[in-house]
Amino acid sequence: MPDNECDLAVSYLGLTLDNPIIAGSAGTTSNLDTLRQLEKAGASAVVLKSFQEERTNRFVPFPRFKIIRNGAGKYRSDTFYSYEQAFEGDLDDYVLFAKRAKEILRIPVIASLECVTQEEWIRGSIMLQDSGADAIELTPSCPVGSLLRDHKLDFVRYSSDLVRTVKNDTDLPVALKLTPQLENPFKAVHQIRNAGQDAFVLFNRFAGIEIDVETCSPILHGGIAGFGGPWMVNYVLRWICEIAADPAIEVSATGGFVNGNSVLKALLAGARSVQIVSAIYLEGPDVITDTIKHLKMYTNKHEIHEIRSLIGKAARKIVPLDKVKRDVFFRATISSGLCTACGACRFCIYGAVEKRETKYYIDETSCVGCGLCVELCPVGAIELEERGS
Repeated sequence: MPDNECDLAVSYLGLTLDNPIIAGSAGTTSNLDTLRQLEKAGASAVVLKSFQEERTNRFVPFPRFKIIRNGAGKYRSDTFYSYEQAFEGDLDDYVLFAKRAKEILRIPVIASLECVTQEEWIRGSIMLQDSGADAIELTPSCPVGSLLRDHKLDFVRYSSDLVRTVKNDTDLPVALKLTPQLENPFKAVHQIRNAGQDAFVLFNRFAGIEIDVETCSPILHGGIAGFGGPWMVNYVLRWICEIAADPAIEVSATGGFVNGNSVLKALLAGARSVQIVSAIYLEGPDVITDTIKHLKMYTNKHEIHEIRSLIGKAARKIVPLDKVKRDVFFRATISSGLCTACGACRFCIYGAVEKRETKYYIDETSCVGCGLCVELCPVGAIELEERGS
């Protein structure tokens, strides 16, 4: 490695990874050819598509994907809506798949397991250990799995017992993948942490439904599906910041991380690795190559020698609510030379924006400096400036 190049290596589940980018569990990690492509693109590890004990989820219907395009006006928010379910095969098939993946890949292979009965959790874990898998990601959090469909299930207690069971019967490192549909993920992690897991994965997809207003019916196959996208990154970052603040708790981030910038945010929040999923579906394995290039450019620009030094850096700067400065005041100003009179800023809840002839202006006596008009202006004609109280 050149003297001026950053060391991108990180540690996850006791495994040394060449970089923080893991190809997360999905259809993209369900066949050997794609696994080879992911490794070639630069993935430092792969999490195989999950095996599920529930037979129904081993038979995936078609079509199974939809990109839901929502938003307000010109502002877009896209959701990757997926009816994709589990590995299409029984446990013996899955163990053989894990074994073959280990034979063809240099990078670590992490199996993903979701069972229902204690007996199958134990049997599956032991068989995957024998297959040569480097670790197991326990996934009682599939958004359409039987466990989350059981609203009476105590997810925290179930997960704690599950981790203890698997750790008692195997020697493999274990990661527990949490659902985002918890009342308080921080509290849940601290209730589970003593069960013996080696890391937490935050988070699986949400479970939801999309409705076609013309047919008055749910889309695709009429049921609940998993969904995610970049819009959920802020939710994930919030909980990583809180949970990974304890250095004894290892976190791998997933859920909307689609490029180098979002991966950097995950690391700065405290994640030690980042699992990319939906972006691989939408852009192919090269998104991993591009993400690694971005990390190298960023670390070179900022003269960072070890990417590990970024982990948790932003989380340590979070300001408690009662410490937020409330004695500094701002006002917005519009440059008449740049204003195109597009009207993007015309609606102001404080009544501070007014139009005079062909230009927009801001009434200083009404402006409170909320900053929204700055965000709305498409040509950068509005700025905030500090003013006296």
